[in-house]
Amino acid sequence: MDKRSEKLKSQAQVLSKASEDGECVVLHFFFQKANLEVEGTAIAALRSVLVQFTNQVSRLFPFLLWRYEYLTTKGSAIWSWDLLWSVFRDMLGHIQSQSTIFMVFDAVDECEADSRTMFLEHVSFLISDQGMISLPGSGTVKVMVTSRQNEQISDTLLTFPCIKINDRDSALDMEL
Repeated sequence: MDKRSEKLKSQAQVLSKASEDGECVVLHFFFQKANLEVEGTAIAALRSVLVQFTNQVSRLFPFLLWRYEYLTTKGSAIWSWDLLWSVFRDMLGHIQSQSTIFMVFDAVDECEADSRTMFLEHVSFLISDQGMISLPGSGTVKVMVTSRQNEQISDTLLTFPCIKINDRDSALDMEL
């Protein structure tokens, strides 16, 4: 785990107030327009999050392995969005009820437009009341999405709490 991940995880553990039995998992992805194939699509984000999830909660690895074995018996190893999302939801449904999962998706505005739409719709449903009800036994899932001003992102996430930071709010951070 890199230093940024370690720092995020240690801060999340303090914030989560998870019980000793619960897990504290921090999953993150930083979108970058400069490298769309690797860092600028929803599939890239989901692949990264799945790797992080299995690294932090190793007992979830069989979910990935089972899907891989199933795909290879069918003569295919294509991991589509729907397949990856299905594995991710299965994993979330098997975390301990007292666990806390923190997900941070930074610079979502840099995600490829069509991919971003799909990503935002799925994440919105996941953290909605109905999405959480459909995950039996799951713990707490907290999601933070950062973005520059973007109408599509704002409209899709309209029902969730939002903190807007303007130039004045960050001016001191930007001084050299």
